[in-house]
Amino acid sequence: MIFTNRYYSAAEENDYSSDEFYEKSEKTPRVLGYCEHCGFAIYSPGDALVVNESEDLIHIACWGEYSQEHMFDFAQRASDAAC
Repeated sequence: MIFTNRYYSAAEENDYSSDEFYEKSEKTPRVLGYCEHCGFAIYSPGDALVVNESEDLIHIACWGEYSQEHMFDFAQRASDAAC
């Protein structure tokens, strides 16, 4: 993925012949990453979790579904444990 703060203007949808560009506004949200569970952008570190074992980046709101889907990555059945 390429990150840039330059965007070129186009008179028509597919016309990129213009050399005019504008600088990206500082108020434009920057993407921290994309959620491994839902695939949508994460804009703030306060809205994200990093899973310790896999280092997956996910939304805090996605934790419930993510943990259900990956339950056996985190735990094992007591009957399968060598106690």
